[in-house]
Amino acid sequence: MERKRYDSALLNAIHSAISSTDTVTTALLGRRSTDPDHYQAVDLLEEAAGSAPEIKAKSRQVRSLLGRKNLVEYESRPATARDAVDGVERAIRILEWARDVVRKARV
Repeated sequence: MERKRYDSALLNAIHSAISSTDTVTTALLGRRSTDPDHYQAVDLLEEAAGSAPEIKAKSRQVRSLLGRKNLVEYESRPATARDAVDGVERAIRILEWARDVVRKARV
């Protein structure tokens, strides 16, 4: 962010959210998605959710970030500072939540 590399910041935020999703599903289900389609990781997270509204809310946030992945990786329009800040803030919230889930699961 400091170097104004917004594409890199946003892409790292997206990958952080994917890794956080894997962390939660591993803690709750003992497995993570190995599918190259990252939306499958979110589907697995939703499987772990049952009726837990908190997990469903986090899965929506991860899906929102994943929706930006093609933009930042393959489209010619660069990410803006606003895109990057929003993505990084979301990823931080998802990461903090994943840490809390792991602590509670005592993994």
